[in-house]
Amino acid sequence: MKDDIEPILRTDLITVAKAYAKAMDLSLSTASRRLHGDPGFIASLERRPKPAGFTPRKYDEFILKAKKIWPYDQADFPTIHGPSIASSSRSAK
Repeated sequence: MKDDIEPILRTDLITVAKAYAKAMDLSLSTASRRLHGDPGFIASLERRPKPAGFTPRKYDEFILKAKKIWPYDQADFPTIHGPSIASSSRSAK
């Protein structure tokens, strides 16, 4: 993945997961499991000094899943900044 876009995508994933956790009153690890299947995924993205990597495909899968299960009646979907196939639509809902 291009180094210049990776921090933007990483921030999107973390932002969406934290917003989902807050909207659903969940721990971040539970939100991570629901959105990615791995309870430690979001924590690994935040790890310093060497955060975990991910692919553009995984980014799109994560965002599409989030849009599909998002509690729209409880919270707006957060603004994301990455060039995702999922970023402009709510059609996956």
